Amino acid sequence: MSIVIDRSKTNTNKSAGNQKRFLDRHKNRVKGAIKDRFLDGNIADIQSGNGIDISIDNGDLEEYTFAHDQRTGSSNDVVPGNPGTYSGDTIGKPNGGPGHGGGRSAGKGDDSEDDFIYHLNEAEFRNMLFDYLELPAFIKKSLKNSTRMTLDRAGFKTSGTPSQLSVIKSYFNSFGRRLVLEEEFDLLIEAAKTKSEKARLLKEKEDICLFEDSDLRFKNYEKNPVKIFSAVMFCVMDVSGSMTEDLKNMAKRFFYILYLFLNNKYTNIEIRFISHTETAIEVSEQGFFHDRRNGGTLIQPAYELVADIIKKEYNGDDVNIYVAQATDGDCFGADLKNSADFLENKLLPMVQYFAYLEVDEAGQRSQYMPEGSMYLEQLKKIKAVNFQSRIARKPGEIFNIFCDLFKKG
Repeated sequence: MSIVIDRSKTNTNKSAGNQKRFLDRHKNRVKGAIKDRFLDGNIADIQSGNGIDISIDNGDLEEYTFAHDQRTGSSNDVVPGNPGTYSGDTIGKPNGGPGHGGGRSAGKGDDSEDDFIYHLNEAEFRNMLFDYLELPAFIKKSLKNSTRMTLDRAGFKTSGTPSQLSVIKSYFNSFGRRLVLEEEFDLLIEAAKTKSEKARLLKEKEDICLFEDSDLRFKNYEKNPVKIFSAVMFCVMDVSGSMTEDLKNMAKRFFYILYLFLNNKYTNIEIRFISHTETAIEVSEQGFFHDRRNGGTLIQPAYELVADIIKKEYNGDDVNIYVAQATDGDCFGADLKNSADFLENKLLPMVQYFAYLEVDEAGQRSQYMPEGSMYLEQLKKIKAVNFQSRIARKPGEIFNIFCDLFKKG
């Protein structure tokens, strides 16, 4: 009898094929349901890592079926116990056409089936959410997983070249070995019964060598891969006093979607976080999303900090540089024009793409500035192809604006 063992690297989930066919067939409907769910405001569903359940209307899942038209063709039917007909009688076709049978909606009442619930895991959800988005103008260098090897210290080893010898570590090993041996010789000398034996032990104690091969330790180095980032995204957020909690939440929502998008679509991209009031500082991811600073508003220092980091740390010819900014545009005086001039003449030539989002509470500034802040009016004069600006007045608008700023093509 032959025994066949299947060692193929296929998915052991027997329903995986059915899931894929379902997603391929109803991709647009699932995307629509995902978008609706995301706009509801529960980004915690994504952050949990457990995926989400989406609801799809049963009407969207109806499939075409084929049935015989009762008004055409011929058929042989056996109808037992029919008192009105006999063998050989001709029976007329029934009145009415197809589609008049019972079915789901037959009967009295308003009963109907619940919507179809489908569970998407975290990877499926993010892939479909960001499927039609990409970083624009990505032409300088692809985001392939490029790395270089560096030599890093990794402890000590017992063999190596003289240049790798660690004198201090070797001496400590020697000192410990000699200390133990000298204590053992002292005990033997005290227990010696003859002068000759005692003299021999003293001579052996004095002859303990300073270093033995077992004492030597050499510096060990290991080769470790270091990522070479071919793209960097600067996230610049206004945290000044004019940014209320609602405005900050809208800005954070935009950057959280951006963060998910970059980490889902690209495996080798660096993200730098800048927050600013009247001064600008680089912060960690944690500090960026939970910054408690407050103060006045100056935008130019944030642009200057981004430009300084680019000049010092990145080669503009090899790295794709992107900037995303979220602010309420509440800047006045000299900073209004200076910031716009710095952006247009100094920062934009250094970057691939700059996305500007202005957040505004509906019913506040929009009443007397329907086109946005005075700063946004200045920015709209910029004709550079690598600059885009949008304004959001409701949290529900953030996702659509994000998709518009980072859509493919």
